[in-house]
Amino acid sequence: MHFTLTMRFKASVASEKGPREEQQDSAQFFEQGGSLLALVCDGAGGHRGGSDASKVAVETARGVFEETNGFFDDPKKILEQICVEADQRIRKLGESPKFSPKSTIAMIYINKKNAYWVHVGDSRVYRIRAGRIEERTRDHSMVQILFEQGEVSEDEMGNHPDQGRLLRALGSGEDLKVSHGVFSILDGDAFLLCSDGFWERIKSHEIEEFFKLNPTTENLKSMVLEAVRRNGPQGDNTTALFVVVGASSRKWLFGIIFLLCAFLTGALAGCVICHWMGYVIDFRKILSLLWGSFRL
Repeated sequence: MHFTLTMRFKASVASEKGPREEQQDSAQFFEQGGSLLALVCDGAGGHRGGSDASKVAVETARGVFEETNGFFDDPKKILEQICVEADQRIRKLGESPKFSPKSTIAMIYINKKNAYWVHVGDSRVYRIRAGRIEERTRDHSMVQILFEQGEVSEDEMGNHPDQGRLLRALGSGEDLKVSHGVFSILDGDAFLLCSDGFWERIKSHEIEEFFKLNPTTENLKSMVLEAVRRNGPQGDNTTALFVVVGASSRKWLFGIIFLLCAFLTGALAGCVICHWMGYVIDFRKILSLLWGSFRL
C-alpha cells in the first residue's frame, strides 16, 4: 500500500496477489508541484513476463514525470508518449523466447484545471463526482463490445466467458492505439483506477458508496480483499488506486478557520470578563504583542 496526503491530493493504492503464483499488477502515483500522475497496469505473458511488463510501464511513467518535474506542457501528447515508450520497451522484453510480455495501462494526469487520461486494455479509470460515477473508460475487450450491443449488462461483464479477451495491450506487437480524453475537475472530484480483478467483482454501487463515505487506505484495502474473496480460488491479481482532488486542502482551510474562530471567541470572552471585573484593557498593547507573535 502507498498513501499520500498533500494540500492538493489525497491518494492511496492497494494491491493483492490473490491465489495467483505471481503478482503481475503494478500501480503507483507521483505528486510534484501541484500535479499528480497515477497509473494501474495489469501484466500478462508467461512466467515473469507479465510482471516485468507492468513494472516497465510504471517505471517509464516515473521517468517521464521526474524528467519534467511533474509539469506536462502538453498532457495528451506526453501521456501518449509514455504509452508508446512503454510499448517499445515491453516489445524488447518479448525478444526472449521465454517471454510473451504484455500489459494494460490506465493512467491519469491531474493539474490545476483538468484530469487527462489514457488507457490501453481493460484496466479502468472512473470519475466520481458527489458520490456518483459520472464516467468510466471504455475497455478494449470483446466483452465491452457485447455490453455496447446490449447483450450483457455492466454487472454481468465480469462473469462473461470472454472476459479477458483483449483487443489492445502494450507489447502486443501491433500498431499501438491509445484511447485518451480529458475531464474537467471540481474540488472534491475523485478518480478510481483499477485492474479487471477489481472491477469484475466490485459493483458500481459499491464504488459509489466507498466515495460517499470518507475514502481511506483501510477501506480501500478492505474492498480489494473483498474482490479477492469473490474471485475465488481461480481468481486474479487485484489492484485499485484512488485520488481525491482538493480534499485535504479543504480540511486544512476548515481547520484554520476553526482555530481562528476559537481564538477570537476566547479573546472576546476574556475581554468581557476583564471588563466585568473592572480591569482596564490596553488594546494597543495586545495588538502589538499579537503582531510581534505573527512576525516571529
